[in-house]
Amino acid sequence: MSLLTSAATRFIEGVPDAVERIAFLDSTYAYDPARGHADKLARWLKPSDRHYLTVLAYDYANALLDGKPFVSSTGGTWYRSHVMQTNLAAHIAFTRADADGFQNSFALERRVQFLLKENPDRKVLHTVQVERNGFIHAMLAGTPLEGRGYEYFGPRAYDAWIEE
Repeated sequence: MSLLTSAATRFIEGVPDAVERIAFLDSTYAYDPARGHADKLARWLKPSDRHYLTVLAYDYANALLDGKPFVSSTGGTWYRSHVMQTNLAAHIAFTRADADGFQNSFALERRVQFLLKENPDRKVLHTVQVERNGFIHAMLAGTPLEGRGYEYFGPRAYDAWIEE
């Protein structure tokens, strides 16, 4: 287990109330239902309308690197994100609104969002998710600013601020 994964596991095991937003940008590796992570996340999410959870991932079990698969069907964040959402559904009601190659699930008035990108072209999209407004969306999801001036996986919203 990497240091980052170990730190994420320790954090998820006891999320302080002062934490207002958790975003997993293709990073649900440490999610472990056997450790009760869904229960802990639900206990943190439900009582406060200022707690947000955003999960962004893509199907890289389907991706190819140098023409070869590099993750098993249960080894990546695509699989782990689905498990997390399924486990959380035992605690909170989700609605599903798939669109444009995304499996989208929402709960608690959009404070909880799972945006999972299908990958029929089998591309490696790790950094592309951030480049195409993933970080921006993770910070604004569920707020009145969500989608204003940007679209997750749309054109970069910040091009005007990049020097040649």
